[in-house]
Amino acid sequence: KTLCLLLILQCVSVNGNNSVDKIIDRIGDYLDTLDLNTDRDEYFWEDEYWYPPSNNMMVCPSGYGWKGNYTNGTCEQCPAGYYSSKYDFGLKSRCKPCGPGKWEAGKGQSECNNDCKYGTTFKTGSTSESDCIDDPDEMFGEGSFQSEVMVRVSLSGDWSFLNDILMEVSGMNFYEARVRVDYNEKDDVSTLDVSAVLPNRVAVFAQGFLLTAKTYAQSVNDYAALADYYSKKIFDMLNNAETFKEFGWKMNHEQLRVKDVKIMNVEVTLNQHCEDGYRSDDWEGVGTKCVKDNKDAPSYKNSAFIQYTGESKDCMSLGGEARLRDFVYKKWPFPCIKESECEARFTTSNSINSGKCAIIVYLIFYDEDAGMGNVESNVNAARQVEYKDGTSFQYSEDNPYKFRGSDCGADPKIGSDGSFSCSESCDSDKGYRLTRSGNCQQCPYGTWFNEEDTSIFPRCHSCGYFNITIFGTVNKKADDCLPSSGYEQRNSDGVWIERGRSITADPEYDMNAEIEMDLCEVVGVKHRFDDFCSDKFSMQNMSLNEFTDYNVEMLGCVVMQEFSEIYEHSCKDFELSWSDIMDDFEWGDVACFVAKGIYSIEKRGQNCENLSENDQKVSMKFKINEDFDNDFDDELASAIFLPLFSRAKKMKIFSFDAISNMMKGMFRKFGMYEMSKLTGLEMMDQVRDMIMAMPRGLSVKESEFEFNTKTKRRFLL
Repeated sequence: KTLCLLLILQCVSVNGNNSVDKIIDRIGDYLDTLDLNTDRDEYFWEDEYWYPPSNNMMVCPSGYGWKGNYTNGTCEQCPAGYYSSKYDFGLKSRCKPCGPGKWEAGKGQSECNNDCKYGTTFKTGSTSESDCIDDPDEMFGEGSFQSEVMVRVSLSGDWSFLNDILMEVSGMNFYEARVRVDYNEKDDVSTLDVSAVLPNRVAVFAQGFLLTAKTYAQSVNDYAALADYYSKKIFDMLNNAETFKEFGWKMNHEQLRVKDVKIMNVEVTLNQHCEDGYRSDDWEGVGTKCVKDNKDAPSYKNSAFIQYTGESKDCMSLGGEARLRDFVYKKWPFPCIKESECEARFTTSNSINSGKCAIIVYLIFYDEDAGMGNVESNVNAARQVEYKDGTSFQYSEDNPYKFRGSDCGADPKIGSDGSFSCSESCDSDKGYRLTRSGNCQQCPYGTWFNEEDTSIFPRCHSCGYFNITIFGTVNKKADDCLPSSGYEQRNSDGVWIERGRSITADPEYDMNAEIEMDLCEVVGVKHRFDDFCSDKFSMQNMSLNEFTDYNVEMLGCVVMQEFSEIYEHSCKDFELSWSDIMDDFEWGDVACFVAKGIYSIEKRGQNCENLSENDQKVSMKFKINEDFDNDFDDELASAIFLPLFSRAKKMKIFSFDAISNMMKGMFRKFGMYEMSKLTGLEMMDQVRDMIMAMPRGLSVKESEFEFNTKTKRRFLL
């Protein structure tokens, strides 16, 4: 109902017969005639009405945590390595473990009073300074420059509806991030797995952040239970207050399922990615670390790029690309993989003119003597690969495999005709190296690259825990790494000394994007809304000029009926382009911009299928020129935001359907999908459909990123 009223106020301008002011005046005049007794409604605005219930709050003195339930419990002193503050986030006093990088030997503490002087602890609940790793580089060493940080969250109920949007996120392949939900129907528990392969310095901070967040899991559960309580309080107010009587609220709290949401468990691990010559070993309480391995490393001398084509639509979305990448790495049926003699990696994909999805699989042999015979035998054994949903991929006879080196140096690209071409090699002068995906990539943040490295897959080297790099710069030696602010450093004798320098850069960037909105999706929902109103009410004698005996549902139908009139009064002379709107942003202009497109379609009286593609869509161009000034963390910009923005081109295949599917799943999860049952208004099902239709009509036509900061604009302070 509120959405309908907002729709009126949004769509109607401050000028014309149906201005916001005039409509509000007419509503006010009508309410005055009802002579409502609103004195008792003061109760709903008193503090006592909104206080949390006593059984949701079990507060202990600082340094003590609640043990037991509401009827049988007590406050107990927090042990060493834990703390409690009655002013901390949460409704119940709980003893929380000290976060990473902190320790506490005393009992009954309101905070953890001690910090590791130089490094971190890699765990929570530390009781002694001996838990501190003074230099995390000692734990990483030369065996690894990046680590996989993983968090596994167990949630009550089925959250698998998130997988569509999570696969789109995974398709960005940002730091090889992967996100997925698996649902166990028998236990009614979902497992959310999130992982990313991060430069070691960033991985340490990410692991610390996740471990700290883990300590608040129970507090989040407390607030979820409280949200259910407050939703009932709000619903009771809307249903019973005289102020809202004329709205006809029939809010049904039993329909909501907020109280069913619960975090069952959280696990955080950090697993180092080991370079050749090293192997993974257990790292107690943390994950795995790299230790020296005496086995001979594979040469990777022989490898080939192999093209396949299929009827799959997974080339057309980020989520599809993520599924292809995982399938190639985990399930591609080359016999040599089963014999542990090779590995297969996804390189790239593209939709070609024939309508098929073309992908390139990079086959890497461990045996130095592997040659053409090995490629032929594996291709023959996997000429047709069963994929999913009855689809399959076939080896492309028209574009036969190419050996890396002599036939294809690196970075293969698939043309629209299905042919694929390659770069001669990676540009090492600019810091690019060949990776096991067959693509050229620059070394990530916090690392440096030795351009004299002659190995097949040159590695990156860590700058160390106390040094950083700036986005857009590829360091060629360890001395090029920059000192991070806020840390001391060791001199040549291994003694820690104060450092007096830090780096600042004010990174500047441009982002350009063009987003298209297919209005036919919204027009279709609007027409269904019109049909609903026609079936429910006699619309001929209804107008915005008279509110007597109206309820919100009738008012919403009148808005739909008089859309054209509202547009005439509000947006008839609207001529702003999207660029003009961006220069001086106003939500009213956005509403008119979209309404103009809908109005033009309806005025023609044509069905969308009879319109050209251009007539069905409106285009919105965005141009952003920003910088991260001194108020923003340069390191966060260089490590996270700028690398993410640099992948802007991949948004061209982002599927906005995934957003609509997520919204639908969230509505169902929290008992809000059947809005008519939740609110007592049949109209709200139509409003729900309109909300979910908006993302489906969106697509990114163009998206570009350019980094502008030059070396001369970086300063050592």
